[in-house]
Amino acid sequence: MVSLNPDQVNLQRDCFKNGSVAHKTISQWRRNAELFIVGQFLLKRQPFTLDVWLVASYVRKCKQSCKTGGTTAFAALKWIHKCFETPDWCKDPLVYSQIKRGAIKEVVAPNLKDGKMPTVEMVFKLEDCVINGKH
Repeated sequence: MVSLNPDQVNLQRDCFKNGSVAHKTISQWRRNAELFIVGQFLLKRQPFTLDVWLVASYVRKCKQSCKTGGTTAFAALKWIHKCFETPDWCKDPLVYSQIKRGAIKEVVAPNLKDGKMPTVEMVFKLEDCVINGKH
């Protein structure tokens, strides 16, 4: 027989008292978190260190798939954060904006550095190297 510690007993008591269906919610969060993790592994990504843009696009896809998809994905991300100490993606404005309709206006774009372009001379020399095989 497995002995439970007092915290586990209290959690079970809260989940099942008075005919509560909280246990269904908890198991749903767990299943959704598992789907997220497995899906990211199938895409050959590390699910615990994802870029915030990838997480936001995941929430957006979930939101577009069904009426409660965004909220469900958001709850799964909270669960993953608590269980695996991942970055708290839910607090990121870009991720959060994918749940609320029209909330993208509230997102402040990060300051981006100017890109560097090669000079025309560099491009012509590179072309010569590629075409003629010169180094």
